[in-house]
Amino acid sequence: MTEEIKQQRAVKLASELGVGLNTILEVLKENGYATSGPNTKVDAVGQNLLREKFSKDFEEKQKADKVKLADAIKTEVKETKEKVEDVLDTKVKETVKETVVTPEIEVKKEETAKKPEKEVKEPEVEKEAKEEVKKEEKKEE
Repeated sequence: MTEEIKQQRAVKLASELGVGLNTILEVLKENGYATSGPNTKVDAVGQNLLREKFSKDFEEKQKADKVKLADAIKTEVKETKEKVEDVLDTKVKETVKETVVTPEIEVKKEETAKKPEKEVKEPEVEKEAKEEVKKEEKKEE
């Protein structure tokens, strides 16, 4: 099965092949085609002629387009990454500001104050005896 190539306008071929329109029209004229301007229709034979002549230019244009596209993608990825990092930094800072740190305070129940026990009064006899012992110790010294 052979593919039938439809006629294309010269301006579209120029764009597709990455060649100026005037250059396309000149090549067509040199090869016996009647050209009336950018809307000149080019048959399959003329298209093949142009593709063979400008295939190298076309391949270079495709490579250049791929490089431009790759560069554009890299730039977009880099910018997007920077934006994401900025947003994350901002969110982290906001979260830190909003976070309230409350120290743990250990609440101890106050021990109920023990009432001092009533002093047991020594009998007066014992008191007197102790005082006498103290007096004697002082004398001996």
